[in-house]
Amino acid sequence: MIQEVQQNQPQSRDPERWNSQSAAQLRETLLSLKRAAAQYWRLTGRPLGVADEVGRFVAAEILGLTLAPDPYAGHDVLRGNERILIAVRAYPNGTRIKCPGSDSKCDSVMLVTLDTKTMNARGIWEVKCARLNRIHRRIRILGLPIEQFKKIGTQLWSGAWPSYQRKCG
Repeated sequence: MIQEVQQNQPQSRDPERWNSQSAAQLRETLLSLKRAAAQYWRLTGRPLGVADEVGRFVAAEILGLTLAPDPYAGHDVLRGNERILIAVRAYPNGTRIKCPGSDSKCDSVMLVTLDTKTMNARGIWEVKCARLNRIHRRIRILGLPIEQFKKIGTQLWSGAWPSYQRKCG
């Protein structure tokens, strides 16, 4: 039987109030989650459903971004004053990426691809929202295929940094 987890009040979402101890705790929690998700995949052949959180964390760690304090703000991370929405997709099973509307509260969209078996990042691409808004309306609504997103985007990182893979389990 699965035991219930004791609920505690969340720590402040204000990144300025995070200290090195809470940042280390967050890192360790997400690394444990990543390991658990990879093991769940190996046991069941199904995803655990935590790829979005793992992908956001991995992108922030790799690119030195700040996690957004409000998860409902319309963006996931900050790079200075730039607001970035992160889309996380499984590799190689990825699907489409919904494009934010012209009234969105983000400046660009990043795609993080994760290996479903290990939850390790495979690559990160970025496309400015202004460029996505120029795409045909029907494609924006249905979603942009991952391969097309990669073609129009800028690759910011590829899985070629083995030291990061070792550090993050």
